[in-house]
Amino acid sequence: MKPDAQLLLQHHDPEWLSNVQPGIVGQSDGFAISLEAVSRTDETTQMTLRYDLAGSSWFHSFSAVALSDQAIRCLLAENGFCPVAWSEPSRRWIRAVLQSSRHA
Repeated sequence: MKPDAQLLLQHHDPEWLSNVQPGIVGQSDGFAISLEAVSRTDETTQMTLRYDLAGSSWFHSFSAVALSDQAIRCLLAENGFCPVAWSEPSRRWIRAVLQSSRHA
């Protein structure tokens, strides 16, 4: 990565990850998001989201682990990323910058 490269991460609320069930997640202006499947093993939540717009659908499958703010900061710092900026007020997105001395 280049010096000062930026990393953008999506942060899921730990309570939401623990409790989310299949169904509609949100919809607006003809765009709908639904949770098609969810399963949990230990601290990992696996899910598949379905996005629908104008008669087309696409799917996004991923795994997520609920981490504390401190754990996120530590993991990013261990891998050369700093500082951490959270989107406010939702804290849904995290932006970190690769330190110049740590790029490969």
